[in-house]
Amino acid sequence: MKLISSYSHGASVDDAIREMETQIPIDVVPSLVLCYFTEEYSYTELASKLHQRFPDTPIQGASSCRGIMTEKGFHTGPVVGLLLICDNVTSAYGCSTVCYDDFNSIEEATLNTLNQAIKNSGRVGEQPDLILLHTTSGSEEAAVACINEEFCGYVPLMGGTAADNQVTGNWGIFSNHTTTRSGVSISVLYPSQSISTGFQAGYSATDISGLVTKVQGRELIEIDNQPALDVYRAWVAEFDNSELVVNGKLFESTNSFPFGRVSYGDKQQPLYNLAHPVQIGPNGGIETFTSIQLGEVIHLMTGTRQRLISRAERVVDAAKSSHLSGLSSIGGLCIFCAGSMIHIEETMNQVSQQVHYALDKKPFICPFTYGEQGGFNPRVNSHGNLMISSAVFHASKRNG
Repeated sequence: MKLISSYSHGASVDDAIREMETQIPIDVVPSLVLCYFTEEYSYTELASKLHQRFPDTPIQGASSCRGIMTEKGFHTGPVVGLLLICDNVTSAYGCSTVCYDDFNSIEEATLNTLNQAIKNSGRVGEQPDLILLHTTSGSEEAAVACINEEFCGYVPLMGGTAADNQVTGNWGIFSNHTTTRSGVSISVLYPSQSISTGFQAGYSATDISGLVTKVQGRELIEIDNQPALDVYRAWVAEFDNSELVVNGKLFESTNSFPFGRVSYGDKQQPLYNLAHPVQIGPNGGIETFTSIQLGEVIHLMTGTRQRLISRAERVVDAAKSSHLSGLSSIGGLCIFCAGSMIHIEETMNQVSQQVHYALDKKPFICPFTYGEQGGFNPRVNSHGNLMISSAVFHASKRNG
């Protein structure tokens, strides 16, 4: 088993594919192709042209915010990147994508996609070693809950919400035969080698918290019976002695101070799932990329730049340490929050180098997403913002 990454800043889809082909050995027949790209490229054209290039290979694609990252560095857009997973005959892979408009609910769409991906892999009745989930914004919690319920507990899962450059809805996902701006895409992986995952926040809780007293959908309207935006601005001023910039969109000015909710652990060692304030909502509240529930306690979180720079390496190390010791890496896949990337953009080449070394200098690819999915422990898969998720393939002796 081996992984191969490639990328291109080509002016068109055809140009990009031709350039990426020069980075791929001519005799390679991949078992799975993952494609991440910025909004300057047509996702429908990418799906069509990649299917022509790899007609017998499962393909999954999702858009990324402003760039991608590989072991060769941080690549700002316009850019397209591929990760080819090349495995032996004992392995199996399958993909499927559906549009939500074709189903009665997110749960129905997710279950259909999951079952079709497993059917396409030829492993019906077997639990995957990893599920790779890509959705469009607004459906993540329902999709993750559906997958968890289908497997009656924990199944290894990682994923990221399709992104664009300016939060304008110019995102897309695809697999071999389906493309959509509103849907769910799933790959199931049954690799010949072993795999482990990691999921982390990289932010710390402050002593400031409050109770959610009014919410509508993903718009947080009141905290402690006061307007949420006023409370949030006061929290930031209290902790950081600074004034929050509010101009309708909050996405780039709130990266250092997300909301946190305890997702797992105890009072001594709580693990927080994050919610990123994105923009002012129609009710004057704060819209986030997650669903915050009435009655939840939310905490003001904070993250130092150095901690954010080093956390990609830490989550890869955590994934490795959760597995058998003494095994080298074949390569990996990372999912990195777009908001965090923008906050430390000038250091992302350093982040790439750290991940590359953590993966024993093996290939990887990383998109920048508007939400991240993963598991804090063997029974907690969830969706959050400003998170990082990783999967590491190990050079074990299992099945050669």
